Amino acid sequence: MLAISLTLTDQFLLSLRGISEMGVALCILCALCFIPAGYAIYLIGESSHKERRLQFIYGVSPMLYWGAALLWDMVSNSVFINNQC
Repeated sequence: MLAISLTLTDQFLLSLRGISEMGVALCILCALCFIPAGYAIYLIGESSHKERRLQFIYGVSPMLYWGAALLWDMVSNSVFINNQC
């Protein structure tokens, strides 16, 4: 019976590690693409329901409206980012 030693070289192990890290990076990239898509759905819904116009009619200033929208985006992004760490 012939036994052959199959030792992996350091170069091969580094290339395997690089390939696996690239796969993880691509998975994270694909997952992070869904965050802006979620905001786009909100903007499309806001446009079709005229929520901003309704708030202006009731006296909400544009600065307050956009400030609240920015604050909401920052809070929801920070919750997602904190869950990733």
